[in-house]
Amino acid sequence: MIRDLQAFVYGPLVLASDLGNEGLTEAHIIGPNLRVGAPNVEQYGSPLAASNRTPPVPNLEIPMFRAQGELPEEWITRADGPMSFRTTGQKRDVTLVPLNELFDKRYAVYWRAA
Repeated sequence: MIRDLQAFVYGPLVLASDLGNEGLTEAHIIGPNLRVGAPNVEQYGSPLAASNRTPPVPNLEIPMFRAQGELPEEWITRADGPMSFRTTGQKRDVTLVPLNELFDKRYAVYWRAA
């Protein structure tokens, strides 16, 4: 069992970090192009093919959190938007938003915390 793995919630909402979409293409976001055979459409694979030709996903370093106090509100604060939070004092601070609000981006829900 991994004891230093945590998720953050706000009431019933699971919070996810917005890790951006740098390096992601349409093929990474939507998967194989399902318009197989359509004219002038770049093909990334087919649901009928033996393999998917989607380009490899670029590597991304997922930050680790170091608690700046006993209580999460000591190092996770409200951000500008509604239901938006921001870590503070971390090697790489991130914005946390409800998971259902993240589209076309990389995100993380479970974090290593020390």
